[in-house]
Amino acid sequence: MQATRFTGGLDFVIIGIKGFEETSFPQDYFDIVVGNVPFGGYGVYDSEYSRQKFMIHDYFIAKSIDRVKPNGIVAVVTSKGTLDKLNPVARKYMAERAELLGALRLPNNAFKQTANTEAVTDILFFQKREERINDTSDIEWLGTGKTEDGFEVIQKMRGTKRAYTKFNEVNIFSGLLYCADCGGRMTIRRRKEDRRKDAFICSTYRKKKKNLCTEHAVKVNALEQIVLSDIRKVCAYVRQYEEEFVEDFRQCSVKESARQQAAARNELTKAESRLSEIEKIIVKLYEEKVCGRMSEDRFELLAKNYETEQAELKDKAVKLRTSLETAEETANSIAKFITLVRSYTEVNELTPEILNSFIDKIYIGKPERIDGQRVQQVKIVYKLVGAVNIPQ
Repeated sequence: MQATRFTGGLDFVIIGIKGFEETSFPQDYFDIVVGNVPFGGYGVYDSEYSRQKFMIHDYFIAKSIDRVKPNGIVAVVTSKGTLDKLNPVARKYMAERAELLGALRLPNNAFKQTANTEAVTDILFFQKREERINDTSDIEWLGTGKTEDGFEVIQKMRGTKRAYTKFNEVNIFSGLLYCADCGGRMTIRRRKEDRRKDAFICSTYRKKKKNLCTEHAVKVNALEQIVLSDIRKVCAYVRQYEEEFVEDFRQCSVKESARQQAAARNELTKAESRLSEIEKIIVKLYEEKVCGRMSEDRFELLAKNYETEQAELKDKAVKLRTSLETAEETANSIAKFITLVRSYTEVNELTPEILNSFIDKIYIGKPERIDGQRVQQVKIVYKLVGAVNIPQ
């Protein structure tokens, strides 16, 4: 597998000769997925999606949606069956997790010259939702049309106005903010009567799990000022004290990297060992069911538990491998960060380009009252170099 980083922090990954079902990319991993998915009236075995029983084209779309970050884009060429089939289960799965931005139906001879085949296909554009929804009753494209080629369905969907949210916008911080206590994503709460009160709050709290975490609310306009100010300070410090910055970074990173690599290797070994065990257990359970020694209900219950653990371990293994690879690229990271700083002579405003070029994650702490003042810790993690502590 070969990976190349583009301007703005986008990752472009080329997968070699390997089935999509064999990959173990974690959830919310990519910024964008673009592809021509395979068509066919058959499924693919992937333990994570075994309950859905998707056709191969729907499986590719569903897994792609799950793998992009909130507000990430999925653009695919697929069979007309994705939108036209009578059974809406696959479309409902997609609609719960992503908004259909648009669709284009191609003529049946679109691939005649290049692939020597005639088939009606669609180009679909999805944007992943910040949070999964359960009520899809008002989503018109889930239903099927009356004509054989699905013309009415596509036309009706095309006439639906695109809206990222009910305010028809996506905030630039979406997908970057995390709760410092529970680790959950921060999602935006908008105030129609006064947009100055728009704020991000902990998704764990918002999902009515208030006993697990608190609101951690931070206003959008305040956060914009904090992040812009920090980027300016970091850039000014790096320009003025480049040698000191590089030396401090190296001294800190060598010790921390050695500790993290040892811990990551140990955790990765355990995860891979357990994954091997689970795979054998699932195969054994399937054999027991086929031979009639286990009921369907019992199989579904046990398989679901093991498949959930398997998916979590796969995500963990990918993240551990990524952390090990990242630790080995420390020397190159500092040089790339300095080059990035030099590319911006001034940072006058916080644009999506600047934010995505510099910032990896932002952790929002719980507000506290100190001497009558509201105090809230905001930890900014920069791409390539992590959190930057500027000497006072």
